[in-house]
Amino acid sequence: MNGLVSLLLCAMAGGVGAMLRSLTVYGLTEWRGVALWKTLLLINVLGCAAAGVCMAVLPGIDHSGMLTLLSISGLLGGFTTFSSYAVECLELWNRGKRGLSAAYAVGSIVACGASTALGFMLTAGGAS
Repeated sequence: MNGLVSLLLCAMAGGVGAMLRSLTVYGLTEWRGVALWKTLLLINVLGCAAAGVCMAVLPGIDHSGMLTLLSISGLLGGFTTFSSYAVECLELWNRGKRGLSAAYAVGSIVACGASTALGFMLTAGGAS
């Protein structure tokens, strides 16, 4: 598949991921009253876990690399929210919630790294 088609497919998958993120944010913050920082943390942890699963499963079946491009770079890249995470860290800080801002910043990194590893290990059966 040529580069332009791959790029367009990745962009479409990213759009789907962004829509899923928006629905999740709206559903949890507006309908359920969950704080935005908690919602973004959940999105990032779930997205990282899914990336770990993809890292374990796709190398054996995705010989062209297209599924990896679409799932990790596209869908999960659109779904996860690193830029939103950074903005929320700053917003918490600027509202005087400096301890929560720092805990959210560090906690997100730790939780997302751990969920990526866990998704990989659970899917790959612990082999690496």
